[in-house]
Amino acid sequence: LIVVATLVTKMPNLAGLARTCEVFQASALVVHDRAKTLSDPVFKQVAVSAEQWARCEEVCASGVAAYLEAKRAQGYTVL
Repeated sequence: LIVVATLVTKMPNLAGLARTCEVFQASALVVHDRAKTLSDPVFKQVAVSAEQWARCEEVCASGVAAYLEAKRAQGYTVL
């Protein structure tokens, strides 16, 4: 399971998704700006330590379609 959250901009929502990824053992959380997200104080507070358990990848908004196509070619189902 890979959660693509590139278009999510609110840090509390991204942090909640990080915690959800931890619970469901997702292999990755994809965000727009990895460094900014992981260093944001609100993200850290809400995510607790969830980002340490799932890999965090960076894909810009213009690259989402290509990223999803690449994952589909690797055998993933895109929902």
